[in-house]
Amino acid sequence: QIKSELYLSPSRCSSLRRASIYCFLQRQHETVREMARLRLWRLAALLLSSTALVPPCATNRYAPGSMRHQRAPGSTLHQRPGRRRRTATYASPEIEDRLALGGDVAVLFLYSYTQKSLDTIYAVTANYVDGIAVDEMDCFRDPSFAAAALSLAWLCGALPQGAFRFDVTRGGVNNALTTVAKCGGLSVAAVVLLLSIRAAAAGVPLSPQDAGFAAGILPIVGAWRYVLADTSAKL
Repeated sequence: QIKSELYLSPSRCSSLRRASIYCFLQRQHETVREMARLRLWRLAALLLSSTALVPPCATNRYAPGSMRHQRAPGSTLHQRPGRRRRTATYASPEIEDRLALGGDVAVLFLYSYTQKSLDTIYAVTANYVDGIAVDEMDCFRDPSFAAAALSLAWLCGALPQGAFRFDVTRGGVNNALTTVAKCGGLSVAAVVLLLSIRAAAAGVPLSPQDAGFAAGILPIVGAWRYVLADTSAKL
């Protein structure tokens, strides 16, 4: 009887073996899950402690899109002590001072129409006064075309030299007039060259009235830039 109780059939042994293996795997699975849960808790506690050590005002002060980053382009960003300072320079558009650009075009249009009005008054006066010869312009008779041509010539000469940056337009009278002299001289030379080519193609001499009108870019734009730079320095 004792031998019969101690004896187990092969099928019963296999079932007990499977049950023991299942219990062992179940315990291993629970152990792995518990260890993963503990690691997650430790990682969360580490992140919370690191964010608590850094004040909110010290993060992302100079990140792109922040107010300080937008207000101070091209400024030196302060680094942590012990590290070398780096100067971050941000690209700026070529046309920064749109007031200067609009004023340049406006004064050139005003100059063109004023010159046309004076020529008309001079021609009418010549009809009533003897001995007055009327010298009209050849290429720049239309004030709209003349103003557009001078504005285009001025922009072509000023844009490559950065004449519309704030440090040029508002950086002092001397700086503004020097820029006008350089850009205006280039623009006048280009217009006179085109007028000479046109006159040579037509077989007529170059009109001095047209050349003198083109040279008016220098005093007209120079006067406007002087007023802009001087007013900006006083504000």
